[in-house]
Amino acid sequence: MAYDPSIGEVVLFGGLVGSRTADDTWVFAQGHWTNLTPTLNLSPRARQHAGFVYDSGDAEMLLFGGHVGATYLNDTWTFNGTAWHPVNSTASPSPREDLMMADDPADGYVVLFGGEEASGQLFNDTWTFHGGQWTNETSSISGTSTPTAREDAGFTYDGADHYDLLFSGKAGASGLWNDTWDYSGGVWKNITSKTGPWPPKREAPSLSYDAVDGRVVLFGGLHFPTILNDTWTFVGGNWTEVSPATVPSARFDAPMSFYPNQGLGYAILFGGQSSTAAPAGLLNDTWIFKVPLTVAINLSASKIDLGQSDNLTLEISGGYAPYVGYQWEGLPSACPSVNATALSCTPGASGNYTIAANVTDSGGYNGTSAPAWMLVNPDPSVTAQSNVSAGPANLSVGFNATITGGTAGFAYDWLFGDGGTSTLDAPTYVYKTPGVYFAALTVTDSRQLTASVTLSAINVTAAPAPLTASISASPTSGTYPLTVDFSLSASGGVAPYTYNWSFGVPGATSASADPTYQYNSAGTFTARVVVTDQTGANVTRSVQIQVSSPSSLVAVASAIPTSGVAPLMVTFTGGASGGVSPYTYSWNFDGTAKGTGAAPSFLYTTPGSYSAVLTVTDSFGVQASASVPITAFSKLSTSFIAMVGAPYCDQGVGVALVTLSASASGGNGSDTFAWSFPNGVGTGAIATTTVSAGYSWTIQLTTTDAGRKTATSTQSVLVPSVSCSTAAGNTTSTGNLLILVLIVIVGAVIAIELVLLWRRPKKKD
Repeated sequence: MAYDPSIGEVVLFGGLVGSRTADDTWVFAQGHWTNLTPTLNLSPRARQHAGFVYDSGDAEMLLFGGHVGATYLNDTWTFNGTAWHPVNSTASPSPREDLMMADDPADGYVVLFGGEEASGQLFNDTWTFHGGQWTNETSSISGTSTPTAREDAGFTYDGADHYDLLFSGKAGASGLWNDTWDYSGGVWKNITSKTGPWPPKREAPSLSYDAVDGRVVLFGGLHFPTILNDTWTFVGGNWTEVSPATVPSARFDAPMSFYPNQGLGYAILFGGQSSTAAPAGLLNDTWIFKVPLTVAINLSASKIDLGQSDNLTLEISGGYAPYVGYQWEGLPSACPSVNATALSCTPGASGNYTIAANVTDSGGYNGTSAPAWMLVNPDPSVTAQSNVSAGPANLSVGFNATITGGTAGFAYDWLFGDGGTSTLDAPTYVYKTPGVYFAALTVTDSRQLTASVTLSAINVTAAPAPLTASISASPTSGTYPLTVDFSLSASGGVAPYTYNWSFGVPGATSASADPTYQYNSAGTFTARVVVTDQTGANVTRSVQIQVSSPSSLVAVASAIPTSGVAPLMVTFTGGASGGVSPYTYSWNFDGTAKGTGAAPSFLYTTPGSYSAVLTVTDSFGVQASASVPITAFSKLSTSFIAMVGAPYCDQGVGVALVTLSASASGGNGSDTFAWSFPNGVGTGAIATTTVSAGYSWTIQLTTTDAGRKTATSTQSVLVPSVSCSTAAGNTTSTGNLLILVLIVIVGAVIAIELVLLWRRPKKKD
């Protein structure tokens, strides 16, 4: 069942009627059902549990799937208000029942999700329909999640939140879901966590969007074996359970649709099943649901005085706007009851008034507000007290007052009887001259109404000797932490005394006569004490304490050794001066490994340059750092390449030029190279020597790094023979000529490789 805006009617097709599956077409409008079946030349095959929605993108009703008996269908039909038409799409969802289908006007297509095939297998594929064609969107769904496979969930377009809303459904033998999802723009989003509390899990609920009230309505469903009839609304991402005065009987599989009803729209519910033993319990009753009219009263003030005005306004929601009638009840005398959403009320008598309002909407429905209370106070009255009735001169007396009635915002005018005054609500006043005094108070409220009272007599006698005090401290200067002993001597006034010390450090106080305090920072501090006697008389004394800082904290770090071949064991020594001992030592050996103590050791297993950092912390948390550079070398190694030139004849003797290229890795850099030839020695990274042809010669390389570490490499170099038949070394041997050519080619290749090798950067471990 779905609403067709092109004809302004709700359309219902098929379903289960008794023990048979139906293929009839009905429409609902203006409170009446009409059977269109006799007027139709063509109808879809009878079925139940199909998908049926209005396709706003194609402006027609869309029917898909369902089943009749054991036959599961996947045919597609459209209905234009007067005729059914089959659709031949190049692709189509597989046959299924209890699928979820909803219009998505924001994206311009119909969305189909899930359902059950004949074998009982559940789907969680997503399809869209537009322009007569189905498209499988499952593989192109954006986002990270999709609802799990299910059937018989609630699915509708949420026009207020602008997405398709899916709730609950059956998960096959594994039970039910009560999750909430939205689908928009090709993306599924699980919004369950945003919607708690949420309705209990169920299958086959009734779900529809109410476009007039801007919320989705949920009713009933099945949580086997319990059949439900609760009502919930969804708006702004939140579920709310509502409790209408009258509700349909418990049911499931009941179609529900929105019906605009010429602006007085509502959700319409038809039929359903009240028993799990079909066809028993099939229903054909029709219900409508409307968010009820609610009324609340807001007052500008809940308490006023006689003669004051109060502004009352109505807050109205639900029902059918515009609202046409307003009736006020329980207003105080002299307040007009007007047919309006707001009024100004000036009560004629004090009292506590219970006010209500009744509102009539444009649909003729009435709503009554919860009561609101207005307290109209009488004129003000006042009582007052003092905490002392007698005492010596310089007598401190506290006063307070209690007001009843009147309107808040009171002004106080105290007269203490000796010419002194105050406008505080609870003042303290000191009587300095002996005598008998009568204090009085006049209170004025915000309406300028007054009330007065005169207090009992206060007898002030002659004052005792003045209160005096002296203060001392030892020591008064030094470096922190500095412990200072304070002492105080007080006399006069009325004993016993109270003491209020502050030591010049925020929060540092004492109530002792002779306190001790430790200063833990540098500065000039004023220690102050206020001595108070029993009459409230007080004197203040102070002394300055000069605290200086200890010398600056300095960290010192050393290591033995500071360089060597890895693995390298290093012993560190740390020290400190200045600051405030004792010290703590924290080491960072290589950026990762940590250590503590004044003399730790650490093994550097990987060659590299490191900075071992010592952090010293004194007892006040001050820190200083020092570092030691550590260098761990890889073991020195060396090698060389020997390139044998083509043999040639010199003075009738066969000889060849050998070119040598040395390389080294590891060690302490700055390498030097020394050569031992069969006929002499040489130096440098590249060297040459001339040797006799036809022999194997041993050549040795010795490499020394900057730390005077050495490494050697030895090779045997074979020099091919050459025939020298004349003193000039000429020969006619073809074999010897070929050998000479090959030697030249090999020599050229080796020369190129040597050049490339020499240009490579030396590897540093």
